[in-house]
Amino acid sequence: RVLGERYTPSIKEACLDTLSLLIDKVKVALKPFLSQLQTTFMKSLNDGNREVRNKGVIALTKLVSLHNRVDNLFTDIHHGTKNENLSTRETMFAALHGTMFIGGSNMSDNLALSIA
Repeated sequence: RVLGERYTPSIKEACLDTLSLLIDKVKVALKPFLSQLQTTFMKSLNDGNREVRNKGVIALTKLVSLHNRVDNLFTDIHHGTKNENLSTRETMFAALHGTMFIGGSNMSDNLALSIA
């Protein structure tokens, strides 16, 4: 909810930084919350503020290391690369690069071919 429109970018950045630190510290303990965290980080990639989007990319890249099945995440990010907004598209490409670098080995062959 904090990533909604009524909070300032600095508060959103602080929340994303905190969640990133939490991923660094407790990793596997966050597995039950992967879906919620993924949704939160994906939402941040569409924010109007560049710093919030960049923090979302960093957090999402850390989160992908905890995933076993990353196909849905890669598909969502890949669809985001087709966004009309140029800055959002740039962020989605950065997220796709970071997440594929970390978790690309867990991607199915069919998805890898469709993204390429």
